[in-house]
Amino acid sequence: AVVYAYATNPWIDYASQGSDGLGVHYAPDIQAGQTAKWNFSTITPGMYQVYISWSTHSNRTTAAPYTLNYVSSSDSQVINQEELADQTTVGSDGQWSGWFDYGTFDLDTSSNMVLTTVDNTSGSEYVIADEVRLVKVPVLQSFTSSTVDGSYGAGALIDITANYSETISSGSIDVVLDSGATVTLNNVSGTTLYGTYTVASGESSADLTVSSITSQNITDTDGGNLTSTTMPSAGSNISDTSDLLVDAVAPSAPTGFTPADGTFTTTAGLTSISWGAVTDTLSNPVVYVYQSALNSGYAPAAYTSGDLSGTSIATAGTPTGTYYVHVLAKDALGNSSAFSSSIVITVDNTAPVVVFTDDVNAAPNMSDALSVLVTEANLATSDYAFSADSTCDAADFSGTIYVFTSGTPFNISTEVNNGNYVCIRAVDLSGNTTYQSSASSLNIDITAPTVGLVFPTPGPAATSFQAVFNEDVNSTEATNPANYFLTNWPGAGGSGDLVGDATVLYDSPSKTATVTFTSPAWYISPEQLWGVQNIHDV
Repeated sequence: AVVYAYATNPWIDYASQGSDGLGVHYAPDIQAGQTAKWNFSTITPGMYQVYISWSTHSNRTTAAPYTLNYVSSSDSQVINQEELADQTTVGSDGQWSGWFDYGTFDLDTSSNMVLTTVDNTSGSEYVIADEVRLVKVPVLQSFTSSTVDGSYGAGALIDITANYSETISSGSIDVVLDSGATVTLNNVSGTTLYGTYTVASGESSADLTVSSITSQNITDTDGGNLTSTTMPSAGSNISDTSDLLVDAVAPSAPTGFTPADGTFTTTAGLTSISWGAVTDTLSNPVVYVYQSALNSGYAPAAYTSGDLSGTSIATAGTPTGTYYVHVLAKDALGNSSAFSSSIVITVDNTAPVVVFTDDVNAAPNMSDALSVLVTEANLATSDYAFSADSTCDAADFSGTIYVFTSGTPFNISTEVNNGNYVCIRAVDLSGNTTYQSSASSLNIDITAPTVGLVFPTPGPAATSFQAVFNEDVNSTEATNPANYFLTNWPGAGGSGDLVGDATVLYDSPSKTATVTFTSPAWYISPEQLWGVQNIHDV
């Protein structure tokens, strides 16, 4: 609606000028403070664009003071009436200024415009009153949507409508939705502008509504223009009349797998694979898709499930192999996460192979140098303990355990485990275990033999004596006269071994060496001291 208001004060009419050629008005006196007043008592309350005009002349004031009294406030402006409405171009004498846009204001029937004269003693400060033009501007009343209530995902189309107080002829409005999208409404239909919101990936709203207006330029059929970015009053938004859930945000990919990445297990040990539950803020419930393969590229996949409502999948009977597993989450609107990071699970049912390459020597030894070769690609531990018999099993590993490296020799040189077997244990990363016993029990001897000397009754007839050992000794050493010696017999020239002076015979069953003198002058005498040295047991 367009309303023209005319000044009510008895100013002098100057014909043939002004907006309609019916004349303008000026004050009858030259003093300042005279007023012309335009009352808006007949208007329909609302928002109006206010325009003023005058006729230009070189005798016009350059500072005409206008005051607009509108709802709950006022606005004062000073106008140069020697210039046209653009307030730049100087008008010719008697030229109509055109409409000056005073602004947009909230007016009611008590609103008015007041023009006040300035001192015109000079005759060049005339204040001219012409018509005031009021153009009711469209008011944005609400945002609505004709789309049916419900939940909408990526690619869905949702109508957004802006409703105005006036019939719209043209224009557009850019709105920001609480989903993060910006939508332009530029389709005109009566008192509305509408547009279509296409839901994009990553956008969401629990109850779709308009958050803000970024730009607006609306013209109604009377020429009223609205450029304000002010939102309509509370209770006038989409969420107040519609229930539109927008969810184009994918859930996060699952984590927290059991077994964990890098697990080695057996077919019997792998009964299921599980993962942590994923929740979706807007579109529960979440379902899952499980996929496994024998290669990291999943080309091809060994198995792909359908939608799983739970957070685990049964895997009983999985054969030997290295498996790559990942899972995606999908919400009720079909928004799907990427597949999770792969976890790798190795199923291995084959126990390590254990071979003694150097086994325990059944004969007595001062030490046993052993070497054991373990064949296993995924070896976890290799160790040994001692067993009372050749039945080697887990029970033998309840005490002290010794670690060894496959193929690297190790020595056993104490007698403490004599009579026991060496029990090897090899365990792979899947828990497959092999026990292997040595072929013989340990027989370590690191104790020197002892000897007792047995002499006949001393005298010239006593030409031999015996060395009786506590265990079988080396016969070569036992029959060597250099290993028997005499001290403290001045008659034989002092001390020394028996090389050249005696023969020695060794009897292994009795562990006895018989020393017989070969020199006719030698015999056992009471003052003699005899000794034995450098004879080892077998």
